[in-house]
Amino acid sequence: MKRQIRDLLRYFLQLKFRIPPFVRSSFIREPAHLSLLRKDGILLINPSNFDFSWMHRLLEACSKISIPENKNSTNRKDYRLYLTNQFESVLLSEICNEAIFLDIAYQYFRRKPQLNYCSVWLDFPTGDAEKETQLWHRDPDDPFLLKIFIYLNDVNMNNGPFTFAPGSHTMPFGKWERQVNLSNRYIEFNAVGEKGTIIIADTNGLHKGLLPEQGHRILLTINYTSLNPRFGVNKNIFQ
Repeated sequence: MKRQIRDLLRYFLQLKFRIPPFVRSSFIREPAHLSLLRKDGILLINPSNFDFSWMHRLLEACSKISIPENKNSTNRKDYRLYLTNQFESVLLSEICNEAIFLDIAYQYFRRKPQLNYCSVWLDFPTGDAEKETQLWHRDPDDPFLLKIFIYLNDVNMNNGPFTFAPGSHTMPFGKWERQVNLSNRYIEFNAVGEKGTIIIADTNGLHKGLLPEQGHRILLTINYTSLNPRFGVNKNIFQ
């Protein structure tokens, strides 16, 4: 209980007495997609509804990446390979500065967003039990936090979709420890989709990457925070 009170106080101090992102203003009529994001903490975008000039180039670049046959990883997350350096930084910068993403982040935060990092991951089965980010967790980066996830290959229930607990972002000062089971208070939403699917999520909410059973999942992620995130701004944007 003492820790929860401490976390609650720290959370509101970080807000600096501003309205939390998940609270809908009764004085401003917002677009439906923004109201849905505030309510659920997650939003799926069909890229065919937008003219993203970079999408074709991104998927084409992904088709040319080199995936090692031996996927042994030396990282703590031994189920993951980082492929960011196989993509041109100019292309990644263009995606990170996509006007639609920045506008959604600005409206959601009600303040200017800060690009904190961009990364491309490949997650694959290891035969081990779920661990690290495959367990339910919250990201402690900042009270003002949005992540953009773009699937670079088709993702189904077998190769590890991004999984979220809608509504859990309204308790960002809750339990931060990784956990195996989800509280009965929430339902589990598995974001399956074809390559090019875009997911926007407030990862103050409970989320995880579902344990992949076969194949692999390639994901581009972009992290937006406030100008003063809890752990500072990353010097190396592309990770």
